[in-house]
Amino acid sequence: MKKQFINLLTLVAVIIFSACGGSNKNNENANIKGTLTNAENGTAIYLEKLSPGKIEPLDTAYTEENGDFSFDYNVKDKGFYRLKVNDQNYLNLILDSNEHVTVTGNIDSLSDFYTVTGSEESKRLQDYNNFIKKNYMLRDSLNRLYQANMNNPGKDTILPQLEIKFQEAVRDLTNYVVNEINQDPSSFLSLALVEQLNPDEHLEMYKKVDQAVGEKYPSSPYYMAFHQKVQSISQLAIGTQIPNIQLPDPKGEIRSLYDLKGKYVLVDFWASWCKPCRAENPNVVRLYKKYHDKGFDVFSVSLDGLPNQPNAKQGWLDAIQQDGLEWTNHVSELKGWQSMVVQEFGIQGIPFTVLIDPDRKIIAKNIRGAALEEKLASIFGN
Repeated sequence: MKKQFINLLTLVAVIIFSACGGSNKNNENANIKGTLTNAENGTAIYLEKLSPGKIEPLDTAYTEENGDFSFDYNVKDKGFYRLKVNDQNYLNLILDSNEHVTVTGNIDSLSDFYTVTGSEESKRLQDYNNFIKKNYMLRDSLNRLYQANMNNPGKDTILPQLEIKFQEAVRDLTNYVVNEINQDPSSFLSLALVEQLNPDEHLEMYKKVDQAVGEKYPSSPYYMAFHQKVQSISQLAIGTQIPNIQLPDPKGEIRSLYDLKGKYVLVDFWASWCKPCRAENPNVVRLYKKYHDKGFDVFSVSLDGLPNQPNAKQGWLDAIQQDGLEWTNHVSELKGWQSMVVQEFGIQGIPFTVLIDPDRKIIAKNIRGAALEEKLASIFGN
């Protein structure tokens, strides 16, 4: 609980614009104007579109002496946009065609001091940003108190109370997000906010948004990206059967995950260049040695093959030898993030692990360290 309490603080909620819907209304302008206090005459303000997987520069405006600025940009598709002074100073908007949006704020900190009118979803996004800032400040103060009292003689009483308050703040955030989504599951705001929920705990909410947005914006590339993600999440849900993986080993021979019949298998996505992966390898090796004879195995899938790797295959083989990964199932396309398993399994970062039972059903995800050891001990005994 102590580790979880501290680590949860690092999960600062950030709007992830990897999925949003769209509708086409040609030849209609979204006029964006505003006033920024403390802005010098001629300060550049950039308008960008946050598309799936990329940020598109659209236009530049310059502030007048009184801080006024304006854009006239032909917005054809409803989507996520941002006004930016630089990469660290910006605010996000949800714009539709034919909206006339007015933004006021402070040039020194756009996201902290701004108001928006003319766009209902942008206003709701602003309300969410205000809520998350207060929620984060509360969790931050609780975390500081927790760490300050770790050596307090009365810690056995103080720390559990702080943990309870911290978890209450986390639940408040979750409840806020769920309530906002339930107001309109088909909104772009819902597409952004649902990303803040743990899909293992809120898969039905992901499906709800997916269905609602799909009905309203079926041809949108943003919806398609989100739909693909939901499909990946669904097929890796706890209790579902893991899809088979068939990839070449270092000798070029195809190895299949499904060949490991009747065993508990840790499917480990890693790479030689991944420092956290390499740091976890000794733990996996130790547990493999301890439980292999009882029916535990490892199926390692390497994401080596980045563009900047001069000899990806050799780096992969060297890491296997250096880390003592003595199990036989090592596979890789040597295509890095372009590997087909990245898309199929919805992998956003490594290390990423999936633990399956003898029936190939997923019983745990992203499990490592002490958590993996405890899980295996509960299965095989000490």
